[in-house]
Amino acid sequence: MKLRISPTDTELSAFEVLAFALYFLVEINVEIFVRRPIYIGAALFLVLVLLLSNKTRYKVTSYVTWTILWVTMVALSITYSIQPSTTITALLTVAARGLVFVTILSRIDSYETLCKVLKILIFVEFFNLLYVFSKVNILTLGTLRIGDKSIVTDSDATWNSNSISTVAVACTLYALCLLHNNRFKHRRLMIFVVILYSVVVLLCGSRMGLLLLVGIPLAWLAISSNYRNFFIRLLTGIIAAVIVYYVVMYVPAVYQVLGRRIDVLIRNLMGQNVTDGSIIDRQALISHGLDWFKERPFFGFGMYTFKERLLWQYGYSRYAHNSYIEVLVGTGIIGIFIYYWHYVYLLAKSWKARYNHWQIVLSAMIVIMVAEMATVSFKNFTFQFALCVISMVQKIGFKNAAEDQYQQQLYSEA
Repeated sequence: MKLRISPTDTELSAFEVLAFALYFLVEINVEIFVRRPIYIGAALFLVLVLLLSNKTRYKVTSYVTWTILWVTMVALSITYSIQPSTTITALLTVAARGLVFVTILSRIDSYETLCKVLKILIFVEFFNLLYVFSKVNILTLGTLRIGDKSIVTDSDATWNSNSISTVAVACTLYALCLLHNNRFKHRRLMIFVVILYSVVVLLCGSRMGLLLLVGIPLAWLAISSNYRNFFIRLLTGIIAAVIVYYVVMYVPAVYQVLGRRIDVLIRNLMGQNVTDGSIIDRQALISHGLDWFKERPFFGFGMYTFKERLLWQYGYSRYAHNSYIEVLVGTGIIGIFIYYWHYVYLLAKSWKARYNHWQIVLSAMIVIMVAEMATVSFKNFTFQFALCVISMVQKIGFKNAAEDQYQQQLYSEA
């Protein structure tokens, strides 16, 4: 293969493919991610390779503006943080990913190129899962969630079930998007990927993973429907939901790790008095966070200091498991306005502007904002990269719409 630093409009050079693959592997494999020099090297290598491409053009977009504002907010919160070292760690993570994602967004200017980047992530995740399953105690599958209790490793890093699940969910949804592209050639391979990664999500036993896996496609079916196909899509959604419910609740291996947790969640939402340690803990964390927010409502205690506040008052350290609470406690009203401004922008523009694939953007953003009530997304690669991808879809959509309008104007004038 001939190496190219200057690819054509929709191609990635071999160096770019390698740089993307290395970066994605470091981000999704926790045992490599914790080695900071490797992470920094992979991030800088990707940025450098993309900068060498003559297709990379830095422009001020809403995503770039949001990234700069949020990094600045986190940096300023160091000055009043109750634990500056913790906030500095958060700043380094946010700034590093911000630089990488802004560069990626500046490099990709077509859906074809975006699809190629997503394919790289999907295939890197395949090899990552092969590694994970090489470490999994097979006897625990279907009895324990795939995660720290079932993965045997010599590393100090901990494989979190929710983290494994969210990466697999994201790759599943990206694969579905590729399947939706009529010009995509390797359809059977992507169908295999969708099935395989969906099984991984179920065996991870993550309720949030299931919400993303089911919620985004169902939301897309509803939002993209019209009066001609509404009932067909409604029926499709109902059948899909019933199948998922049956698998979760009646397949023993899935029920053991996930079904029981879904059952308890449903009964809790219905107001029944049920005991679930995870739900009780999360409710307590939200309550603590709201109380602390009232103490410093405008600027908070410094980003990522929720766990420090918890340690000081209750003697144990945990993050909030809720993005809204984490950001409120860390940066107050000012910070939560800055952080979620771009979310609202993506929602509003997708609702008002009918560019290509706006339905995907709107569906994903609605479900992601619901899911963030159960996770801390500001330093989570999967969520942050999804925001970058969504922003790219919107940017490319606006660009294509403007070009189409210009061509129509030329045609009418001729």
